[in-house]
Amino acid sequence: MFARKVHHLRHFCFGHLVGENTALADAVVMHMQHDSRRGFTVLVEETLQHMHDEFHRRVVVVEDEHAIEAGLLGLRLGAGEYRAARTGPLAAALAPLVHRWIRGRDLVALVLVLQRMLREHGSIEAFFLAGDDPLAPDVRAALDPVHVVRRYASREDREIVGFCAAALAFGRVASVLQSVEALLRVMGPRPSEYVRRFAPASDAAPLLPLVHRWIRGRDLVALVLVLQRMLRDHGSIEGFFLAGDDPSTPDVHAALDSFSTRALETDLTAAYGRRRPARAGVAYFFPRPSAGSACKRLNLFLRWMVRKDAIDLAVWTRVASSRLVVPLDTHVIRLGRCLRLTRYTSPGWKMAAEITASLREMDAADPVRFDFSLCHVGMMNACGFSKPQRDAQCPLRGACRPVVRNRRSAT
Repeated sequence: MFARKVHHLRHFCFGHLVGENTALADAVVMHMQHDSRRGFTVLVEETLQHMHDEFHRRVVVVEDEHAIEAGLLGLRLGAGEYRAARTGPLAAALAPLVHRWIRGRDLVALVLVLQRMLREHGSIEAFFLAGDDPLAPDVRAALDPVHVVRRYASREDREIVGFCAAALAFGRVASVLQSVEALLRVMGPRPSEYVRRFAPASDAAPLLPLVHRWIRGRDLVALVLVLQRMLRDHGSIEGFFLAGDDPSTPDVHAALDSFSTRALETDLTAAYGRRRPARAGVAYFFPRPSAGSACKRLNLFLRWMVRKDAIDLAVWTRVASSRLVVPLDTHVIRLGRCLRLTRYTSPGWKMAAEITASLREMDAADPVRFDFSLCHVGMMNACGFSKPQRDAQCPLRGACRPVVRNRRSAT
């Protein structure tokens, strides 16, 4: 039934919700005409002021030429430095910079756009004359934590880094970036080898000073011990996951329950001592659907590992995309309710599963691919669900229900 309701959402400027292999899958820009000869198009203006810092989303900002004239807010990078820019150190250097609603991550995207122009065309003028599209996949990925994972070539390293990046992907973007990079500096150039050879007596000390919100160094020591056990007993995180998975089940509910339960059975004495705290921070990395959790970060990790497109990595080969569940955040919750993808009002696994089931009616093989588009309508502050603005700014006007119905009236 839902598929019939949204089949024509392309007429409401939500075409990428129902399109395949689109060049621009970003809800932020889906209403823009492709007109690269305009140079640096301003894709987002005041809406950036209301953007939620959900780090696992891909936000693309291509600023106007005045930012270039300003020398990237005083950095004065030359053309050679643009060509040499890399997302890791670049992101760390630019993260603290703020100009009104422009943040460091937006400047990272800008530099990557310039870098591609110079790399492929030699100059901005040549790019302008070529009429090319600046929003290449590497630019779109620059502001998602998955770009950190892409720095590693081997599948083993990508799996370990992916889990760590997803596990820490809560809080403000700058904080998440700093925490992930700090952890990876300790792990060194081969994170999978670091985990395999980890010896708490000699290797735990550099982790202990690290802090990410309520996560402390000893929680990271515990995480490494859990990952080490997975690699030792099953060869990979995927192997550990599959040991508790039944591929005939419609989604990953039972598999995640088993995954987290078995992970927390690891001996963590080296991290916490003989008496593990009742609320040990490592448990936050391993929530369970059966406890009601939406398991947002685990579902995010699975999306990165299982799906294959310009962003997701397809490191895993034995889990079907059809069984993934959407990572549930505030934007997906709002859009899910507004579009009647779910009847639930409280966030949790039931809501995530029902939203995914609704999306599965449109694409049974890959329902989670719609997650990105749904999220970005919320990030644009375009969704008016339960807000005075209602659907005045929404590209889905006419297909959504922006006001909560009460017992006395149906708005």
